[in-house]
Amino acid sequence: MSNNTMTEELNNLRDFLISKNYKCWDTKYDEFPNVNMITQKLQRRLDIDFPDLPVCDCNDKLSINVNICHAVVHGNLSVTAEIHLCHANKQNEWCNLKIYSLKPKDVYGKLEHYETKLLKMWELFYDVL
Repeated sequence: MSNNTMTEELNNLRDFLISKNYKCWDTKYDEFPNVNMITQKLQRRLDIDFPDLPVCDCNDKLSINVNICHAVVHGNLSVTAEIHLCHANKQNEWCNLKIYSLKPKDVYGKLEHYETKLLKMWELFYDVL
């Protein structure tokens, strides 16, 4: 698979996430023997849209992150994504809630579902005594 196809796939998924109010804050390029990788990190701040949800006690924000990894290994393209939320609760206990190994079609079709699941898990963790 060509780098152009890889870049197009990356751009399409990134542009979809940007259309859902995510902001791309990092792009990393790695090359190894027989492996080319591009990793992009995006973040959506949710405390503005959901003011009733608890925020991280460390930074007073509530954000969901998406990492997209495009890898060409021996000419074969692999595209995966992970959606995660990493914050501290009021007891200063940290969690990293993660849904990973997602295919692009999962992100396109189920992004809102995954965001909702992570926010529900965050609410449960935040209220731990």
